[in-house]
Amino acid sequence: MDPETRNELDQTMAAIAAQTAATLRAYPRPGRAVRHVVLRDTHDDRDTQFETAQIEDDGTLRVAGHDTGARVSDFFGAAITSYEWVYVVPAGRVPALAQALGAEHGEDVSTPWPAATSSTTAGSASCCAAPKSLPSSTTGPIEPQHWPRPGRIL
Repeated sequence: MDPETRNELDQTMAAIAAQTAATLRAYPRPGRAVRHVVLRDTHDDRDTQFETAQIEDDGTLRVAGHDTGARVSDFFGAAITSYEWVYVVPAGRVPALAQALGAEHGEDVSTPWPAATSSTTAGSASCCAAPKSLPSSTTGPIEPQHWPRPGRIL
């Protein structure tokens, strides 16, 4: 999209947000996924949870999720029925994250994913967990960028 068209779109969206008392957030555009894995895809009578992780062509790790249903409302209140989030870990921090999740030095970052995701939110709405507190590594804290978005499905 050319810059002028992008600017027009941004202004229009800002005007709509102002009129509806909404919060407008521009999320970073994902890169091309070179590897992708579904971390969670569960459905029951109370909700649906879906979470994926991808490694982008520049090495960035993007973990995204979407929960819908009663458990979301139980946590946020009846008006909120949907919750989406995105964690973005820059390429240079992915090895530290892999080690924090239990991978050996130099091991592929996807190796510890199943163990790390299956026990952290089992039995609860993943949306209700606070952003994961990741330990420091030898090169400093991991600090992923986190963009939550609660809302209502209309």
